Amino acid sequence: MGGGIPICRQAQTKLEVSLYMFLWSPDTEAVLVAMSCFRHLCEEADIRSAADEVPVQNILPNYPTFSELASVSNMMGTGRSTLQKRVMALLRRVEHPTPGNIEAWEDTYAKWDQVTKQILNSPKNKADDGQVSMLHQGSLLSSISSVYRNNFDVCLAPDFSTSSTSACFFLRLCFY
Repeated sequence: MGGGIPICRQAQTKLEVSLYMFLWSPDTEAVLVAMSCFRHLCEEADIRSAADEVPVQNILPNYPTFSELASVSNMMGTGRSTLQKRVMALLRRVEHPTPGNIEAWEDTYAKWDQVTKQILNSPKNKADDGQVSMLHQGSLLSSISSVYRNNFDVCLAPDFSTSSTSACFFLRLCFY
């Protein structure tokens, strides 16, 4: 049912990346919508799993975490800080590196690095908005980095896809 078709795997990866990227948004509503959309990834995995007669974790390795993210997406009454703490706690439960969480980590790192440089070179009053964004991005980076704890040698391999030595340095900081 599409699991072996490259464009289907690419679409799943892009959707996963997009949802991860929205989790560090300063807009609470955007975070809640992204969380609820993880439910659709799980539903698709359930359908494909039944049709292809394979375990759901073969299709969506982080199914349990995504399912839990979707189930707490109704935290509308909570504040942004409480919501972010909950999201980051759930992301620390991500167990399997996937093309989606690797790409999301790399994209978030690039944005975090860019915002950090802007903050360092900006007058104080312009830096405030960037600092909030940088904090949210940094939280996502450290949370997703936890998936590599058991696979740290993968991150140090020459063919690992991190695009800069700074990203590898950030990963090392997360582990020590």
